[in-house]
Amino acid sequence: MLSLPTDDSNSGNDNIYQPIWRHCVAADLNELADNGTLNRTECVIMKKANDSAIKVTWDGSLRVVSCSECCGRWFITFDGEECSDPAPIDGVVHSKNASIVNIHRSSTITGICSGTASGPLMGGTIYSVLLNLENCGSEEVNAFTGLESVTSMVIEEWPQPRDPPPSSYWPNWNQCTYNGLDSLINNSSVAISSCNITKKRNDTWLKLSWDGNVGLMNCSTCCMRWYITIDGEECSSPLPVDAAVYQDLTTTFNARIFDMRRPATISGLCAGPTSDRTFDSGDHTIELFVDRCDGFDEEFSVITGYQSVSRFILEEVAPERTSCTVV
Repeated sequence: MLSLPTDDSNSGNDNIYQPIWRHCVAADLNELADNGTLNRTECVIMKKANDSAIKVTWDGSLRVVSCSECCGRWFITFDGEECSDPAPIDGVVHSKNASIVNIHRSSTITGICSGTASGPLMGGTIYSVLLNLENCGSEEVNAFTGLESVTSMVIEEWPQPRDPPPSSYWPNWNQCTYNGLDSLINNSSVAISSCNITKKRNDTWLKLSWDGNVGLMNCSTCCMRWYITIDGEECSSPLPVDAAVYQDLTTTFNARIFDMRRPATISGLCAGPTSDRTFDSGDHTIELFVDRCDGFDEEFSVITGYQSVSRFILEEVAPERTSCTVV
C-alpha cells in the first residue's frame, strides 16, 4: 500500500460530484490457475476521501470441470486483504455430478467496500485491487478464468449520500449484503432478501441490482424466474426487472443429479409505479423473489446465494432524457 498526498486540484467546490474511477482490461486472459492471485487482473486506484467507499466490478468468464463435486470461489482483494466492511466481494461456481460438462460462462463479481481487516479504506492512498481464486469444496478444483474474451475490472469511488443533497447531482445509494444466504425458497410466497433506500427527489429513477449465486437441481427440464419488486409490486415503467435460468437435460445421463450453481446478476432501472409518474421521495422497500417460469410445472429444487456473499445495490439516478423499450 502506497500513501500519497491527496490531490485537491479539482476540489474547489465539494458540493459538485466529481467521479473518480479506473478501468482495467485484459484480452484473452486464459488463466489456468486453480488458486491464488490471478495474473493480469490488477487494477490500481488512488482513493480521494476518507469517508467514501470503493465499488469494484469484475466481468469475465468462469469455469470448473473434471470433478464429481467441486467449488471455486473467485474474490476481490485490496492490497492483499478481502473486504470486511461490510462483507467480501466474491462469486462461486459449484459443480456436482457434471464431471464431463465443460461450460465457460460470462460472470460478474461486484460489490461496495469501505474497509478491510486492517481498517477503513483511507483517502490519499493508492490501492492495488486484484482477483483471486480458492477452493471452496471437498475436491481439488479444475478452474479456468477469462476464456477467449476480454476481462474487465471497473473501480469507482462512491461518496456517501448527503441529507439534504446539494442542489447539483449527488450520488444516493444503499447496499445490503447477505453472507451465505443459501436460500431454498422455490416460490413467490416469501421474499428471498430485501433492502431499503430513501429516495431524495421525486423526479428521479431507481437502479436496482441484485448479485449472487443461483442454481437449479433435481430436474430434467426446468425454468425459474428471479424478479425484483418495489414496495411489493414489480416495475411497470418501463418493464419488470428480472432474469430467468432455463436448463434442458432430457438427453443427459442422470439429469436429475446434475447440479451447477453460478454467479448471476439481476439489474435494471425503474421509473415509477405507473408510466405517468415516478416514485415519491422517501423510503422504499426492494425485495427479491423467485418462482417458476410460465408453463413449467415439474417439481425441482432451487438455491439462491450459495456459499458466497449476495447483495442488493440500489441507486437513485437522474431521469433519462430519451426512452427506448423493446417489448
